[in-house]
Amino acid sequence: MNQESAAIEYKCITPPRNHCVYTSCYCEENVWKLCEYIKNHSTCSLDEVYAVFISNERKMIPIWKQKSSRGDEPVIWVGTIQCNLFMKLRVIPADVYLKKFASDRSHMKDSDGNWRMPPPEYSCLETPESKMNLDDFICMDPRVGFGEIYSLLDFVNHFGVK
Repeated sequence: MNQESAAIEYKCITPPRNHCVYTSCYCEENVWKLCEYIKNHSTCSLDEVYAVFISNERKMIPIWKQKSSRGDEPVIWVGTIQCNLFMKLRVIPADVYLKKFASDRSHMKDSDGNWRMPPPEYSCLETPESKMNLDDFICMDPRVGFGEIYSLLDFVNHFGVK
């Protein structure tokens, strides 16, 4: 399949941006809400949808063109300047993500318990087993958490247009 035929077959499975449930700086929950939308509205088979966490052993990945960046500077979602560019990707099937991801949002509070950024208006995401397991999703150790760990090259080879 070439890129032209892939573009012809592409079907939008998410709502328009202005209808998305979105809270700045809560990426993992925004993705969870997109997966929930796809499941509830049956816009495609949930077997075709994945949540992807990008990280590495040092939990430092620069990401360019973010709203919180300044100009062409990257945002590094860790409080440091040094970065390790060897990214890995944890790919989790959407149905597993919906069933297993939990966040009590404690990572978004400072040492005094104040919010670094305002939280979403809906309740925290939790499962019967957990109220907080975000670290299991960010961790790039294949023995921890859910889904599969890929290098960038392996990810492109597995999920890229062939």
